[in-house]
Amino acid sequence: MTECCLGRLPVEPVDIGDLTYYLTEPLAPAPPTVTAPALTYPMACNDTIGDCTIAAVVHTDQATADLTTEPWTYPGDAAVSAEYFKLTGGQDTGLVETRVLRTWNQKAGLFGHELAAFAPLNVKHTKPIKQAVELCGAVYTGVLIPEPAQQQFADGQPWALTGTPADSQIEGGHAVPCVGYNATGPVFVTWGALQQATWEWWLTYGEECYAVITAEVKARGELHSVDFAALDKDLAALRAE
Repeated sequence: MTECCLGRLPVEPVDIGDLTYYLTEPLAPAPPTVTAPALTYPMACNDTIGDCTIAAVVHTDQATADLTTEPWTYPGDAAVSAEYFKLTGGQDTGLVETRVLRTWNQKAGLFGHELAAFAPLNVKHTKPIKQAVELCGAVYTGVLIPEPAQQQFADGQPWALTGTPADSQIEGGHAVPCVGYNATGPVFVTWGALQQATWEWWLTYGEECYAVITAEVKARGELHSVDFAALDKDLAALRAE
């Protein structure tokens, strides 16, 4: 088995509330299942460099464009690697998810596309995660990758606990967007493919999670209960740091 790359650095929290903090009323209940888009997801260089945080931006943008029926074109491996090395300062060091999101939320954005807003979600509360997946098209997450995960991926098996000591052997951090879910658990995009996980696996290895709201998703009006004025004010403070 050829091992793929990781590249998510340890969590750096941002000083804003989670998505529920900005709600003026509860979001509508999420359906039992949201089917992950059956798209051709690019590897986005994550088989050769630790750019999973940037690959996750590509896949998030792809899934949200599918939700809003916007045209989407892969920016290309050269653009992906250039964006990654621009943010790392030229070294293959990996990146912090919140730093990537903060860059994406600036005027220049990533790949010429500004992220309208983002907000953390509680990794232990699956209800708002499901709601955000349905309403936003994707949730940008960060997980730990235990030793069995890459073999499970190669074998086409769900990411699940094995009940062996290998479950505690952590290979590193990984950025993966959640683009769907079902009774088994969340469905991620990683290494150019959809990857089912169990809810138990997510609750064990999930470390960070963010609702990501593109301009097109915001314009749909499905997030009318989000106080965007308050969220934008807090995000502006982050941009000014």
